[in-house]
Amino acid sequence: GDMGAAAASALPALAEALASPDPLLRAVAGASLLKLLPRSLPRLIEATTHPDASVRARAARLLGKAGLPPEAEAALAALARDPDPD
Repeated sequence: GDMGAAAASALPALAEALASPDPLLRAVAGASLLKLLPRSLPRLIEATTHPDASVRARAARLLGKAGLPPEAEAALAALARDPDPD
């Protein structure tokens, strides 16, 4: 759901937290990004190109949980061709 300007200001930090070494922080960030859809969709799509393969995979799983919005299809297609799928 839409939570307004405060939620929008949190999006960069939440997207960055997807790469945290702390699994709890990653889980909370992912759940928060899902709750902030559709506003968080660009951040999730952007995360599919992260240098870390685990962040890319996490973003892909979150996009799948989001019901694969049409905007995400191209990003996931590119991720499927990823030479480093781990």
